[in-house]
Amino acid sequence: MIDLHPEVITALQTTCSSVYRFYPNSFTNTPMLSFYQNGNSSEDNSDLLTKVAFQVDVWTKTIALSQEIPDPSGLRRQTMRFEGTFNAIDGNLYSR
Repeated sequence: MIDLHPEVITALQTTCSSVYRFYPNSFTNTPMLSFYQNGNSSEDNSDLLTKVAFQVDVWTKTIALSQEIPDPSGLRRQTMRFEGTFNAIDGNLYSR
């Protein structure tokens, strides 16, 4: 297993100042992003190639996203999923 949470947080913070792991603590500052890892597995015991998957949710008070999911909080949420393979030899993440 590889821990890519620090890299994901850094990448998301370049686009939005409010980034949360899992579910946001509050909804006062929108837009905001939340994310969680929904996959991390190696095809062998060496962890040289690790398949990783993340879900990122964009939260907003305005209707500015396509295909928003109404949330009980009253906000709009757009869900995106990303998958790739992390190569421990060269340190790169390759998309599928």
